[in-house]
Amino acid sequence: MDYRNKPVLTTSNVIAFVELIFGFGGAFIWGTGVILSLTGYNGLDFSTMLLSLAMFVPNVLLLYAGVRRLKYSGRANRYNSLLQADADGARLVKDLASDLGCTEETVVKELEWLLHRRFLKDCTLERGAMPAVYMKKNTAAWVPEKKTVRCKNCGAFVEIRTGGTGRCEYCDAPLKDNE
Repeated sequence: MDYRNKPVLTTSNVIAFVELIFGFGGAFIWGTGVILSLTGYNGLDFSTMLLSLAMFVPNVLLLYAGVRRLKYSGRANRYNSLLQADADGARLVKDLASDLGCTEETVVKELEWLLHRRFLKDCTLERGAMPAVYMKKNTAAWVPEKKTVRCKNCGAFVEIRTGGTGRCEYCDAPLKDNE
């Protein structure tokens, strides 16, 4: 199953290329104005340099926005391939972080960004002691099965995914479904 939201990604890529084209073009034109004003070419004065600089900065920001948008589009494709490789419909954030070679906080931040902007679909990010991404495997409504287990450390009853692991929300002890 493909977890990318292709219409959103396509629109985002088109916007990114427009941002890159106009950002680069504007930065080049207004940057040239700044340089010419600094050198005193053709009698350009300080006010011309300030105007050029004022127009240069937004174009650089536009260029940055396009690069950032393409980066997240690429990240959506990478997460999609990692999520497709999963067999049971759930993927721990720590495993994704290991596969991507980054921290769990980075993975959570990127997934929140991608899910909030609908770059990814049919999956949810669940936070907690063991953050995980849960994926739908078909078009029917999918909810991960949960089971209540008793913590051997403090005796509290905690709900975890059937067949999975977790941590007690009261004492942080590790929990397993088969205990």
